[in-house]
Amino acid sequence: MNESAMTNRLVAGLRRRVRPAEFIKHADRFTAGIPDLSVTYAGATSWWELKKMRVPSAPPACVRPFYFSTLYPHRKNFKRIQLEVAKRLDLTGYRTRYLLMYPGGVLAVLAPSTVERLLDRGNDAVGRLNAPPRYVDEGWVGLYDEAGLAEFIEKFHRRKS
Repeated sequence: MNESAMTNRLVAGLRRRVRPAEFIKHADRFTAGIPDLSVTYAGATSWWELKKMRVPSAPPACVRPFYFSTLYPHRKNFKRIQLEVAKRLDLTGYRTRYLLMYPGGVLAVLAPSTVERLLDRGNDAVGRLNAPPRYVDEGWVGLYDEAGLAEFIEKFHRRKS
């Protein structure tokens, strides 16, 4: 299942559970950095960047140092412009999160600052994104569960900035 299909499934499920809420998928191919989804609920709007995470296969031992230092697969999934826009939206009061969708049905919700911290720490930290984090600040990690994610979104919107 590709990222678009996963997003459609996720949004359809959340629309059934989080009411009254408005979910808008943004698909502007010409403006870089706009998050994939906005959610308006309980008088607040949040922005969401959705990422389908792929578990990379291990490269041969002879290329590992080069591979991990320059071509780590998740760096290309997290574009700097998307991260900068997400951080600016978050700082201006529009709560912004990354929703990482892992194989096996695991979801992780991370703040842009957490994603940036992992990316800027170097390849070892980026490698931690290969598997869902066990704990995140102001986030959520769990098996794909519409009810659990819907509850997180409701609380996230009701919380004061």
